[in-house]
Amino acid sequence: MTPYDKINALTDISGDLTDIREKLHRLGNLNADIDTPLYQALYQIEQALHWQNTLAQDEPKNDVELWYERMAKEYGAERVNHICYDTMLKEMQGGTAV
Repeated sequence: MTPYDKINALTDISGDLTDIREKLHRLGNLNADIDTPLYQALYQIEQALHWQNTLAQDEPKNDVELWYERMAKEYGAERVNHICYDTMLKEMQGGTAV
């Protein structure tokens, strides 16, 4: 598994645990300490996500990324602007919300 696969899986698990925690809160007092292990698990997942994000940044670059870097060096570009199509559409419509 690549770090990206692990990030996606950990994010799904974190969402599932958060949903479970919310459902348990709706049940009210159960005379059981269920929250603490869930909070600890969510904290550990956050730590694992941070580590996997660090590993993902160190992954070897694929051919597309290398091609973009080569083109940037060749033409002297410093960075590529990210295009937000929602913002672009709003600007084209005079700033009205879509």
